[in-house]
Amino acid sequence: MTPSLDTLVTDMTPARSRVTEPAVAGVGDKTAESTAARLQNMLIGAALCVGDHDYLLFRHKSAAAWLRRCCAHGLHEPIMSRLVIEFMRRRPRAVFMDIGALFGYFGLLAMVASKGRASVYLFEMNPESLAALENNVLVNAHVPHDRIRVTHAAVGDVDAAARETHYSYFKVGAGEKDATAAPLRFLTIDGFSKEQGIVPSLIKIDVEGYEGKVLRGALQALRQAGTVALLELHHNKVLSLYGTSRSEILHQLLDDGLKLYYFGKHRVDIDSGRINAVALTRDYLQEHRDKISLLGNDLIVISREDIREHWPDLNLMTSGDVFPTGMLARG
Repeated sequence: MTPSLDTLVTDMTPARSRVTEPAVAGVGDKTAESTAARLQNMLIGAALCVGDHDYLLFRHKSAAAWLRRCCAHGLHEPIMSRLVIEFMRRRPRAVFMDIGALFGYFGLLAMVASKGRASVYLFEMNPESLAALENNVLVNAHVPHDRIRVTHAAVGDVDAAARETHYSYFKVGAGEKDATAAPLRFLTIDGFSKEQGIVPSLIKIDVEGYEGKVLRGALQALRQAGTVALLELHHNKVLSLYGTSRSEILHQLLDDGLKLYYFGKHRVDIDSGRINAVALTRDYLQEHRDKISLLGNDLIVISREDIREHWPDLNLMTSGDVFPTGMLARG
């Protein structure tokens, strides 16, 4: 039986989250110590509590170490996490896609935020990360596994059967010296969605510079009413490996009739205050083109509609010099 939240972590508030090692959970309390022993026997390495009632368990050794490191002071990538949680709580039956799922953090976060009612699709191309991801899904017995699908593939702009492909860590075919060759399937978000008969509601994309190709393979999905993408846009140095740039990606999305919202450095810690963002226009991009080219690893939200339909408490700024700060301010 999966242990309850109360036996894992105590003294939590809804606005905060933290990670704990089950081996030391509730020291001094016999029930908690017994729970910690059971967790050790199950090889669960870390637990993340989200508010008062939701939690994630990470079993795989490297994934547990990642969780302890990245969530030591709360949620991983706090702004992205808050957007996912709030979206899934408002639309609990949403279809969530995570492109570059790594160890499954955002997919499991989406599932627990929806109280197990969402449909979650996780895509990971690195075999080592994939093994940890599958382990982490299995150990979270309190979420419905039949509503989570894990796919081993590289998501991009073509649908193709498995073929010999060079990859290094989380980069596809970028020519690194330590690249590994292995069979790898390629797919597009649009092709996969059509094959499965689904329309994605929320798409998180973090693919280490491959985002230009992912977005080209997702245009039909992004044009759907109600579909939103959370994009981590990388540095030009990384994007150039795949023949594109930050400016080119942003202008292409605007040319496709989509709205863009800049959230800045989404890895900064925030409290429970209002989230600020700026609506990006061609004029704004032109005015700040030099600064934009120097930034990287920041959050862009893509939608056909005003995203305040999904995050009504968002503080949307239409002017101001947001880019130089490169961070999201507290409201």
